[in-house]
Amino acid sequence: MKKKNTATETTLGINEQLSYRNITVGATVVYNHLNLPLQPDKRTAFRRYYAERQDFLNSSLSYQYRNYHLSFQGETAFAPASQSNDSLVGVALATINTLTFRPSYGFSATLLHRYLSYCYTALNGRTMAESSNLQDENGIFGSINWKVSGTFSVQYYADYAHFSRPKYLVSQPSDMIENTLLATWHQAYWTVTARARLKNRQYDNSEKTALVWKRNASLRLQ
Repeated sequence: MKKKNTATETTLGINEQLSYRNITVGATVVYNHLNLPLQPDKRTAFRRYYAERQDFLNSSLSYQYRNYHLSFQGETAFAPASQSNDSLVGVALATINTLTFRPSYGFSATLLHRYLSYCYTALNGRTMAESSNLQDENGIFGSINWKVSGTFSVQYYADYAHFSRPKYLVSQPSDMIENTLLATWHQAYWTVTARARLKNRQYDNSEKTALVWKRNASLRLQ
């Protein structure tokens, strides 16, 4: 309790957007200042590039094109690259881009690519990613949404991610694959949903000499 309310954060930001017909572009700049520096324990390999300092400056460019059948949108962010000894060398990049195709009413397909540099840091950044700290991930996500009828719809998701640096319980580059199938039936006041999920991710074996796949499967009906 002695350390309660001892840390404060100051955030300043600006966002501007321009739109012309189906096209929108924007720019964002965010500055964060902490009264106390972040000092993570970097002795473990997966924490080597965690954010460490008091001041953070992030900027991004966003872009979007939309019509009924085809849409594309994305954002590319930049930040000073954080090295393992916290020296700043160059610029780190994080980008997410989505392409959606709607050939007809009730059917759509989406393809999303994300790339998060291992040395990118953002205190309040959020995006679709397997890891929560917006670092070290290169992945592709695909989805299909099909409204079969007025009462029945099917959704399928597939996600692949590659991690180039050590993670928790993983001492070398690794991969993750996830598949999800969701079916929904709706009639009047009744809704029934069935979901099947299969996730495979690589972890160290017991001797930490190689990676092994670990499977997590679930089936839910509600």
